[in-house]
Order: sequence, then C-alpha cells, then structure tokens
Amino acid sequence: MAGEYIRKDGVSGWVTVATGLSLTAGNFIQASTSDFVVLLAATEEDYPEFEARLDITSGTPTENNIVEVHLRMSDGTNQEPAPSGNFAPHHIGSITLDNQIGNYFEDGLSILSKKSTIYLKSNEPATTLTATLLIKAKTGTAA
Repeated sequence: MAGEYIRKDGVSGWVTVATGLSLTAGNFIQASTSDFVVLLAATEEDYPEFEARLDITSGTPTENNIVEVHLRMSDGTNQEPAPSGNFAPHHIGSITLDNQIGNYFEDGLSILSKKSTIYLKSNEPATTLTATLLIKAKTGTAA
C-alpha cells in the first residue's frame, strides 16, 4: 500500500551489548560502556530505534515484573550523571518478564542520542537475575 511505513532490521542483526549482567532488586546497572556509535555498524548509527532482547540465564523472575531500559545521554564530550536511586532519566521502555528463564523482547525503543549508553533497572522484589543483553537496530521507510 502506498504511504505504508515499512520497518527494517539493521544489517548487523543481533549485537551483544553485555553478558553476565547481574540484575538485582531496584538497582540500576550499566549494561553498556559503549555507545550506539560503537555498538552498531556505521550504516546503522543514525537509525531511530532499536529492539532489545534480554536473555535471562539464571534466577527465576517474578511473573509480570519488568526490567526498565534507560539511556544515559551524552553529546560525545559531556555526559549526564548516571542513573541511580531515584534519578531515572530517559526511560525508553520496559521488558516484561514471565516466571521462567528465557528470552524476552521489547521493540520500538528510541535511540535519543547515538552517544547514549544503556542502563537497566530490575523491578524484581528480591531475586537476582543473570542476563545477557542484545540489541538490533531498526529503521523504516514509506512504501
């Protein structure tokens, strides 16, 4: 159909951001020390969105609890303070979990700045989860 928006995956496919992430109750963790410019291919660094895949490898999540996805903004020279405690800037989405180990996805997450780094915050009440975070760049065109 004319005028239809067609979403496309980036050529890099799934890119591993971090492995062995320890998600603990109510705490922020820095999921990436690299920004999107480093994580994605040069042809993808200006893509407007990404999809996240969180692979829970140990621990039993609480059904319907979430892991929040936040960005720490930067212009390449200056960087805002890291998320911590009640300072939770740039919440761009949440990954809802079931009560089992597995792969969980969230699509349509905005890349607000290609110099941003990714932080996660688990809303688990007590359980520590171990996880791997992967991302895939997304773009779109009008048909």
